[in-house]
Amino acid sequence: MKRIYLVGKSRDNKKLQLAQGKGARFGSMELPISPKLRALLREVEAERLAKRGKKLPDEELKDQRARAREAQAEARKARDGLEGVGKRAQEAEQRAREAEQRATQAEKRAEEAERRATEAEKRATQAEKRAEEAEKQATEAAARVRQQAEAAEERAAKGGLAPGGFERATGVGGMEGIRAIIRPAPDGTGISLPAPQREPSRPKKPAAAREAAKEKATEAPTPRRKAEPMPEPKLSAAEIQTLLRSGRGVRSVAKQAEAPVDWVRRLAAPIEAERLGVVSQLLQSYVVRARLGRSALPIGPSIVENLRERGVRFPERVAEDGWTAWRSDNREWRVRFAYESRGRKQRADWRFEPQSRSVAPQNDLAQELAFRAPVEGDGSGGGAPAPPRKKSASSKRRTSSRNSAGKSSTAKRAGRKRSAGR
Repeated sequence: MKRIYLVGKSRDNKKLQLAQGKGARFGSMELPISPKLRALLREVEAERLAKRGKKLPDEELKDQRARAREAQAEARKARDGLEGVGKRAQEAEQRAREAEQRATQAEKRAEEAERRATEAEKRATQAEKRAEEAEKQATEAAARVRQQAEAAEERAAKGGLAPGGFERATGVGGMEGIRAIIRPAPDGTGISLPAPQREPSRPKKPAAAREAAKEKATEAPTPRRKAEPMPEPKLSAAEIQTLLRSGRGVRSVAKQAEAPVDWVRRLAAPIEAERLGVVSQLLQSYVVRARLGRSALPIGPSIVENLRERGVRFPERVAEDGWTAWRSDNREWRVRFAYESRGRKQRADWRFEPQSRSVAPQNDLAQELAFRAPVEGDGSGGGAPAPPRKKSASSKRRTSSRNSAGKSSTAKRAGRKRSAGR
């Protein structure tokens, strides 16, 4: 039995090179590598590397890939956990904000209820005062009636009769306006009348009218009827004004709040004043554009000039109308300018913060109308104007070709004129 020794592999790694002698550098025979032989060689190589504490390169690569996959899975789990924590934190923050808003609304409703209770107490106090005044007037009227009755009794005791008393006592007519004094005659046989003194005649009232006047004088005046209280609305005044500030109409808010339209209209008056103030501040603010700086004019004059350049008739009059402003959920103000040009409706929208005077156009029309390019050297505007754009090589070539074509056409026309002249 002869021994053969392994020298190496062929260049294509498909055959084994074998030699008969030990230590030979070149093989004298070749053996194709079958799958079984390849597995056997792999086991031998694995045993040899295991003795050295190493692994096959492909196995080590597999281990590294497995570890990398495990590390990626752990990183993905950690990232998912962080995202879940972030979402929960955001949800908790949102719930805290909502709770704060509900607490603020509850405080506002409590203040409104306290204010309404104070007003009701004031109205009750006023009603009590009016009742006391009515009772006082009734007491004074009764006292006056008693005084008049006492005065009449006193005059009757002194022997004097009021106008008309003599006629009623004696049945003698024609003595209207004469105050009669009844006293015994000197001879004791009858009565004597002094010289009559006429008083200004008064129109005689019928007996029924006089009796009604007496009863009316003796009766106490009836107190005034209390005004019926206004039904309690579903929304407070602050909530109604918030809806009006967001752009809702008066009738729509009144229907939602179940309140009278006149009362909601009174609450809308300060909101309209607030909107006018916001629009006025916007017209006095400036727009800043990137690479162009601040506008040379405020928004109001800029709109007038840009409308004039666009061919709008009476731009000053157009710029005075068409303004609306609203604010939703206590955020920034939204201001809109609407007008009609060439039969088409145009709208420009801005976001505006009155405290910082920051203006943010929301569409192209708003950005174009509110900006006027600053003139170089006039000192206006917040930044320098944009430098002139350099022409590219292609544009230069197009310009030179157009110039050369124009020159050639001019030369041809001149040649045709000279030939025609000859």
